[in-house]
Amino acid sequence: MDRINHHQFFTDVFICCVDCGFEFLFSAGEQQFFESKGLSPPKRCPKCRLRRRLTLVREVDDEAE
Repeated sequence: MDRINHHQFFTDVFICCVDCGFEFLFSAGEQQFFESKGLSPPKRCPKCRLRRRLTLVREVDDEAE
């Protein structure tokens, strides 16, 4: 039985951040990485992703006290 290789070709795309509206680059390499990990494409720019992570960490810390 022959194996069929399905190759996904990625190209750089711009995504509009849902938080700040900034248009950010989602590179072909990032897309390949996200797919390999089973992740959905990002909805937030890197700056808003960091801000969100820090906010979530603070909320968890506050609950632990």
